Amino acid sequence: MEAWWHESVELLAAGRKAEAIEVTRKAAKAGSLGARVRLARFGEEAGLSREAAESLIEAAVREVRDDDETTHWNLYSASELLLGGCDPEEKYRRIQRHLEKYAQASGDARAVLAVARRYANGTPVAAPDALAAAEWYYCAVALGAKDAKRELQHLLGDA
Repeated sequence: MEAWWHESVELLAAGRKAEAIEVTRKAAKAGSLGARVRLARFGEEAGLSREAAESLIEAAVREVRDDDETTHWNLYSASELLLGGCDPEEKYRRIQRHLEKYAQASGDARAVLAVARRYANGTPVAAPDALAAAEWYYCAVALGAKDAKRELQHLLGDA
């Protein structure tokens, strides 16, 4: 994750939202695609109309590289809030896509486990997929994700 993101999260945790927005705005002006998405998430608090925020998100969806974990994380969280200028079904598909891309780019065991769970349980727009879930669970086990082995065994019927 980019340095501005960590600083912004710490400021938010300290109740200093205005400062977090300014850190994010500065990073966006410096060219961070992830920061532009984060500003869109702040929306009106960052001085953006709903239309402007959705435009930033849609541009980021078109521009994001597969290895840009900061942008994928922010697109994932924006999609979870159902932000963006597309239909609701596409927003739900984006949740999965950006979480997967973040998990792949970051190697974050918790994110890999979250992807496995989404495949195991299904989503509002996708039925459960045990094969895909098992593949992601194996990765989560390899990364040391808590509960991944137990959930994989349950999925495979070995519990």
